[in-house]
Amino acid sequence: MKKRQDKSKSKPKRQQHQDDLHQRLTPAELAAKCAASNEQQMRELAQRGGLLDSAGTLDLAEYTAFLIQELHGSAKRKT
Repeated sequence: MKKRQDKSKSKPKRQQHQDDLHQRLTPAELAAKCAASNEQQMRELAQRGGLLDSAGTLDLAEYTAFLIQELHGSAKRKT
């Protein structure tokens, strides 16, 4: 397996922000990140975003868009 080189120290903050939003993951890395979340964490996030309907379900596309907004806001707060 090829190691990823960390070039973040040499990139301008704007470019680093774009890289954070477009982070590339292997299927194994994505599975590990999803497995680290539990139902309660996902429910709280969906509630915070106002994504749950009266039946307690959510639209996957809306959830994904909300996660992107959360990542975007998180990346802004780090800079």
